[in-house]
Amino acid sequence: MKNSVRNKLMTLALIVILFPLLFVGTINYFIAKSELDKTGRIGMQNGVYTLLDMIEELDDQVQSGNLTLEEAQERAKTQIIGPKNENDTRSIDNPAKYGENFYFYVLSENGTLEAHPNIEGENLYDIQTKDGRYFVREVIDAAKNGGGFVGYDWAIPSNPDMQAPKITYSAFDPRWEWIIAAGTYEMDFNAGAKNLLQYTLLTLLIAIVVGVGLFYIFSNRMTSYIIKVMAMTSDIAKGKLSGTDIPIESQDELGKLAINVNNMKSSLNEMVGNTRESSNKMRTSSEMLSAITEQTTASADEIHHAIGEITKGAVIQSEEADIAINKVDNLSQLISNTAFQYAGVVKEVTKMTSFQKTGSEKVNILERNSTEFTEVINGLKMNFTHLTERMGEIQNIVQTITSISAQTNLLALNATIEAARAGEHGKGFAVVAEEVRKLSEDTNGATNRVRDLLVHIEKETETSEEHMSHTLVLSQGQAGAIHETKEAFTYLSASIGDITALLYSLENDMHEMDSNRQVVVGAISQIASVGSQSAAATEEINAALDEQKSAINSIMHSSLELHTEAEHMHDLVERFT
Repeated sequence: MKNSVRNKLMTLALIVILFPLLFVGTINYFIAKSELDKTGRIGMQNGVYTLLDMIEELDDQVQSGNLTLEEAQERAKTQIIGPKNENDTRSIDNPAKYGENFYFYVLSENGTLEAHPNIEGENLYDIQTKDGRYFVREVIDAAKNGGGFVGYDWAIPSNPDMQAPKITYSAFDPRWEWIIAAGTYEMDFNAGAKNLLQYTLLTLLIAIVVGVGLFYIFSNRMTSYIIKVMAMTSDIAKGKLSGTDIPIESQDELGKLAINVNNMKSSLNEMVGNTRESSNKMRTSSEMLSAITEQTTASADEIHHAIGEITKGAVIQSEEADIAINKVDNLSQLISNTAFQYAGVVKEVTKMTSFQKTGSEKVNILERNSTEFTEVINGLKMNFTHLTERMGEIQNIVQTITSISAQTNLLALNATIEAARAGEHGKGFAVVAEEVRKLSEDTNGATNRVRDLLVHIEKETETSEEHMSHTLVLSQGQAGAIHETKEAFTYLSASIGDITALLYSLENDMHEMDSNRQVVVGAISQIASVGSQSAAATEEINAALDEQKSAINSIMHSSLELHTEAEHMHDLVERFT
């Protein structure tokens, strides 16, 4: 069975074994992978800096004259990668190894390969990856910025159609202006982690086979009791109580369950016998009670019909009187609500009048302030215009100073030349001419800075003048809006006066309506009192009859239900054999 206890136990065993081992194995794999990646990165970085130290030693020999630069660089290339072959390739002889595809190479600042196992001399500055990255430029930038790692996707040498993440560490050698780089694929770092993952999966498979086998044997022994209990309970559910008891083979919880099921079957046999006898007696009693209640119900219906005709007129009169009283009460409530709302309206109109006066005063103040603001803006705009004119004059003065400075510089230069011709006699004059020339140059520099500052101030002034013009337009628009608001307050004042006059007229009408209401309430109250007394007497009689009829109906309904339940109980008991 798909949902059997045995299958559930097997599933539980699989989960208990699978998930912990899978979790631990996965964690170990990722930890090992992370640590191997860190170790590989550190090894690459140390290898690059070792090569930088070697280049420094070779360069010291070049500086001391023991080696030429070309000899030192070729010796460095041989140490970094290996000796150069006849086909211009290099054998990778460097003992540093961080994976199958690891090697060192050297770049110039323009991307040319100074040393490489296969493509030495080629320029890779414009080479791109499939996603459009100039990875060689990134390697050069990382080296110049103090050294760093660069990751990108690149084709695997053994399978050019497949790409894998590759990592490169590069550093810059300032003596020869070389970029020393070490590169390999990330998969070379964590090859050991993959072996660990394979061993973990093998262990997981063995644990699943052994664990599931043990759980299968245990579940077969445990479910045999459950199957027997299911068979007996199924027979009991079908009404079969004559079967044999479950044999007791153990004293654990399942054995106790079998004992309880056997006891339950015995108790059900005894209960069914007693219930069968009780149901027969109940059927007979319910039939007699049903006959008696039917006769009593017929008599009660005749009495209720007679009394109903008598009370019908009184009830109608009472209902009409109640309706009239309710209508008058509603009218009274409406008048009261209207009076209350009228008082609120008068109060709000008074507040509105006060707010209208305050608003008019504020609008007048706002109108005066707006006029003054417009005048201030006009004055500022005129000041900015004058400032622009003064800036032009200052520009002319600065231009004149620049021209004088240039002439002075030229004169100082001529004086220096003449002093040089004069020899010893012109040395003092040459010193003075040199100081004059420096002063002229300082003056020229200062005037250039002043000219730049004036250009910046002129731009800021023009921008401020434009803002002033825009502010003036907004101010004029605001003045128009304030004028319209003032007119609106004037119209509002007139409307409030009209509403006040209408409220006074409404107050008089409400007083007259309240007087008429009181007269109508008095008359209807007298009519309602007489109708209520008549209806009360008839209602008491009718209520007593209703209670009697309700009691008889309840008895009759209960007797019918009792008879139905007796029949149902008899049918249920007959199912058990």
